Amino acid sequence: MKRSTFIKPMLSVCVLFVLVLLVVLISTLMTAPTPALAQEAKVQRIIFGSAGFTESNRFWTIARPEHLQYDPFLETLLDLDPKTGQYIPRLAEKWEVSPDLKEWTFYLRKGVQFHYGFGEFTARDVVHTHSLIVRPDSTAGSAPLWREAEEVKVVNDYQVVFRMKRPMSIIPYLTSRAQELRIVSKAQWDKEGLEGFEKRPAGTGSYRYVGRKTGVSIEYERVDNHWSEKPDFKE
Repeated sequence: MKRSTFIKPMLSVCVLFVLVLLVVLISTLMTAPTPALAQEAKVQRIIFGSAGFTESNRFWTIARPEHLQYDPFLETLLDLDPKTGQYIPRLAEKWEVSPDLKEWTFYLRKGVQFHYGFGEFTARDVVHTHSLIVRPDSTAGSAPLWREAEEVKVVNDYQVVFRMKRPMSIIPYLTSRAQELRIVSKAQWDKEGLEGFEKRPAGTGSYRYVGRKTGVSIEYERVDNHWSEKPDFKE
């Protein structure tokens, strides 16, 4: 899959919301099986043209809606239902909050694999991803809110807790596709560092990152054994 970039637009909050729901709808249509597409699609490549945006694999330095470039290969804990706009499971199967709205617990999906052989997604990857979004060089719009986390605690491989300094009801929003907490591999970072991450960021999406030509295109290829449904298009 290839995305072309052109000139940088001025986007309003309303346009942002529409774009987020549009991407969710496109992803749903691409992965949902239909009678007409019961067999392998004859068209193997889809090209999605987009207005220009700031390009970088350092997702923590990029604000929405320019995170559209990450959507094929970096997933979030929660998703958005394209029809209702409600939060639904994604990398987290369920979540709960304490009565005082300070402690949010997420129960993670088991068996999800990172691209390029970097192993299974666990709570440690959530902690690592949070550490990136609050780095000193982070310019993500949600970074000030994530800095309100007093602790991000690994309970076990499939359970992680965000303990906030004050009551916060927007954590589902902050962990959803609508925001910037894109889960990446701690194992990759420990082995290859920032340099390796920038060359080929390991996510869990239904497409893996292939490469980019700055100002021209970004390419992705399908992950055939993805934990969710297989997309119809190879690229």
